[in-house]
Amino acid sequence: MTRLERLLSMALVLSARRRLRAQELAEEFGVTLRTVYRDVRALQQAGFPVVGTAGDGYRIPPASQLRPLAFEPGEAEVLVMGARLLDVIVDAPLKDRLLSAISKLEAILSPTAIQRVQEQRDRVVIEPRWGPTGPLATLLEAVNARRVVTIAYDGLARGERTHRAIEPIGLVRYANVWLVPAYCRLREDLRVFRADRVVDAQLTPETFNPRPGLTLTDYIRMCEREEAASPPDRPLSPAQGTLPVVQARNHQPEGTMNAHSQTVTIQANPKVVFDFVANIENLPKWAVVFCQRLRREGSRWIVTTPGGELALRYATDPKAGIIDMYVSPAPGVEGAAYSRVIPNGEGTEYVFTFFQTPDISDEDFARQGAALQKELGVLKGLLERRS
Repeated sequence: MTRLERLLSMALVLSARRRLRAQELAEEFGVTLRTVYRDVRALQQAGFPVVGTAGDGYRIPPASQLRPLAFEPGEAEVLVMGARLLDVIVDAPLKDRLLSAISKLEAILSPTAIQRVQEQRDRVVIEPRWGPTGPLATLLEAVNARRVVTIAYDGLARGERTHRAIEPIGLVRYANVWLVPAYCRLREDLRVFRADRVVDAQLTPETFNPRPGLTLTDYIRMCEREEAASPPDRPLSPAQGTLPVVQARNHQPEGTMNAHSQTVTIQANPKVVFDFVANIENLPKWAVVFCQRLRREGSRWIVTTPGGELALRYATDPKAGIIDMYVSPAPGVEGAAYSRVIPNGEGTEYVFTFFQTPDISDEDFARQGAALQKELGVLKGLLERRS
């Protein structure tokens, strides 16, 4: 780090923290006390409003204005790209704030940086997301200010709308939707809501204090502990293709989930069908949409899907014809798809069921159904040709 870089970093640190003593600054930047004193004097001489003494500590008052920062072209480029990614998944008030922020950023860029940002817009295409996002600006304000918010919520129980007061503890972007973990005063427990199903949200004057064990950090740690305590080959759950993801284990989605079941008649002996489907290594041969690649890592199977890599395990029972599939897209999140092999004379009925969980939009749910229909057709053709 050059001296100029250290001086700028020291100014930022002093403006971001309440007060730092000279010894703390020396440890922060790995320099001697004498160097800290010299650097502080240099900042003051350059016009930075550093106040304080060596014994009491130094700080830059919050009301002070630091000189504009100079962004490298690459830094500006990545900031604008991040804003563009966020722009397609937030509501109108947050879009307006992003637009304002980008305008201010571009106002202080060098001609070279502006040119790179403009070229990026032509060379990097970001797919727009259609459909409602929910009142994210209101929910974000409630999270930041710890304000109770009243919502009208369309649950997954087929059109059931409820009105409730919630204490939102965070916003989570998961798959293609925003999730709102919150303490629900109606249910008197932690619930996870889909922001795009919140049809109305009103901030109340009432504030709340985090409830013991129900902060977002607590929730994440709980998920991590459960992940660490589980055996490596425990049942886990999917995110894309045919298999859906559910919420974190101890906090299920509100209402009854929509279910989708399909049955295919296969002219093959039930044992032949069961043995083929229950063999996880056969998954790429018939689940052609969901499973792009399958490999083994230690005791786990890893499946590559259109949405990324997931850990996968089957739970089977030959006598009952059960073949249930579990995958894990993230720590603390699990779900399952369920299938059954049912004898039908000399042939077989194969039944597959999955659910529309809170992270799955109606469009994605419909696509999963179409993918499953294609995959069951492939399975039927494979097994009947073998027979």
